[in-house]
Amino acid sequence: MARSADFLRTSVGERRPRPEHSGEDDDAYHVTTPPESLGRSYDEERDWRGPGILGLGILAGALVGAGVALLLAPQSGEETREQIAVRARRLGTRADAGWDDLRDELRRLRRRSRRAATRGRWKVEDLLD
Repeated sequence: MARSADFLRTSVGERRPRPEHSGEDDDAYHVTTPPESLGRSYDEERDWRGPGILGLGILAGALVGAGVALLLAPQSGEETREQIAVRARRLGTRADAGWDDLRDELRRLRRRSRRAATRGRWKVEDLLD
């Protein structure tokens, strides 16, 4: 009967009978080393040229597509620029309002945490007295 360690070694490689069997082991098979490993080692540096070229191609395609869309739009360039400016101003206003709301919320949170810390300190002082 094969031991578990022998089983693990034999499950990886090719099994074939040993030419001579000493009788010491119950296992009559021996493991040949597997052929060269497939793929790359983790120690090798990755080649980023392919993904980089793909990324540049996607970016260039997006820019060309945006330019063609602006050229083939059913409105004039002046109307398009005005519409872009209006949307940019609206987005800026919304961003300012969002930052103001965040600032106010953080101030409220700071005030509440200071109050809670002060009350906690008072409770600790009352317990120690």
